Amino acid sequence: MCFFRREKVYSAGNDSLLCVHDVVTRDPILRFKAEEPIYNVATNVRALASLSLREKVYSAGNDSLLCVHDVVTRDPILRFKAEEPIYNVATNPRDDAVIMSASEDRKVRLHDLRSNEDMIAVEGSEDHLSHP
Repeated sequence: MCFFRREKVYSAGNDSLLCVHDVVTRDPILRFKAEEPIYNVATNVRALASLSLREKVYSAGNDSLLCVHDVVTRDPILRFKAEEPIYNVATNPRDDAVIMSASEDRKVRLHDLRSNEDMIAVEGSEDHLSHP
């Protein structure tokens, strides 16, 4: 789960659905379905992140893909591929063009959304990586 502004919450899980909920009414606003190719939400979504001022959400999971979604159009904007499942995603509060992921291959990756490339990939812990 993650917050988006004050009025929305994103959630996702093993059902491959990414949902946007209205905090006040508690109703789902949008759903991204994995079986519809346009959404390309990761199977078994394990991580979500968003920026409070952008209409984007980042999802990652067992298919080793980090996907950037446009919430307004519901289209995937970018995809990054890891070698193993991705369990953590974090946004950069100072630069919304840079996001970070951590995967089962014990690598931490910085992704540059401007160039659609990994800026850096470093070996992490000898066990699974986590983000608080």
